[in-house]
Amino acid sequence: MLDGVSSVLRVGIVGAGIGAAHAAGLQRQDGVEIAAVCTRRRERAERMAARYRIPAVYTDHQEMLAREQLDLVVIATPNDLHYPLTLDALASGAHVVCEKPLALTVDEAREMERRAEAAGAKAFVPFVLRYLPAAAYVKEILDSGFIGEPYLVAVHCWTAADRNEQMHWHFDREQAGSGALANIGSHVIHLVDWWLGGLTRVCSKATTAVPQRVWPDGTAAAVDVDDTVAFLGELRNGAAAVFSVSMVTLVQLCEVRIEIFGSDGAVSFIDDWGADDAMTGRVQAMRREDHVRARVPIPDRLVGEFTGAPDFDSPFRGNFGRMAAEWVKSVRGQDAPGAATFRDGVRVQEVMDAVLRSSAEERWVDIEYGAATPSGRRD
Repeated sequence: MLDGVSSVLRVGIVGAGIGAAHAAGLQRQDGVEIAAVCTRRRERAERMAARYRIPAVYTDHQEMLAREQLDLVVIATPNDLHYPLTLDALASGAHVVCEKPLALTVDEAREMERRAEAAGAKAFVPFVLRYLPAAAYVKEILDSGFIGEPYLVAVHCWTAADRNEQMHWHFDREQAGSGALANIGSHVIHLVDWWLGGLTRVCSKATTAVPQRVWPDGTAAAVDVDDTVAFLGELRNGAAAVFSVSMVTLVQLCEVRIEIFGSDGAVSFIDDWGADDAMTGRVQAMRREDHVRARVPIPDRLVGEFTGAPDFDSPFRGNFGRMAAEWVKSVRGQDAPGAATFRDGVRVQEVMDAVLRSSAEERWVDIEYGAATPSGRRD
């Protein structure tokens, strides 16, 4: 609770999808107890509770919050529930982890941040790509001035096409808000923001390549969100950033590549789920005097000893332990510079809002940021 964290940090998780990954990561932290799990369908909560040895199961999050006296609540639900569940968790006196995107709208996201600040709560967003060792090393390389003045950023984030065209809540506007942009684009928008300070304006095109899908029960459904988005952005120094984001691409599960070119050098961040190094990501770099970009070894201090959660099968599984370690440190009042916060989540929401407005209105749209940057500086 906010009036003081006990020697054992009590955690409640709402959601049994990606919530299972958070359970796996948090259980590997000293002094952490996953006290309860809550889902709308009791059988899902019971399966997760059995797998992760969670003592209490709920189908009503209000009952869980009232009975369990939780220090930290993890919200891992469809996007439309992020706003109300976060406000309820904050009102209970808990710190909060809320999955990305933070909310359906900018106004909701900003209100969530305001409520967390008013409550004195620590509030985090699990931008999982940030916790790849390669992403942390690119941050260090850029902060060192290695590339000089940025000239161009080229981003692609692609996930595999669903050949059976099955419907999922990610393709439903009421639950998701937007499609590929919110689900996977939010990750790479955050990385560019974290590394380079964000975008100032955007010009975009959002499309729906697969307009109809089928629910598991065979019912046809219209897709009313984007499954592909392309947009041009402008960095603070006027340099161009080009984004390509899609959930209907023929790739091996997931491919993320971000190339950053500057006056003195270039650096690349690559994470390909078909590659042997998917668990860490890959960094390539070159300076003006080099002939080719070469792979750069990632320091052992960034990889660490945590090798993953074998009970959650994803190349990102090691990141959930790294994220959890930062959250636990922060809640305990320790320095946690790696933790992405609600401020970061709000900034991503502000960019996504501008991207969607740009596509709808077919024009450049300025990004209306709030008062502070991720590091606390004023814009």
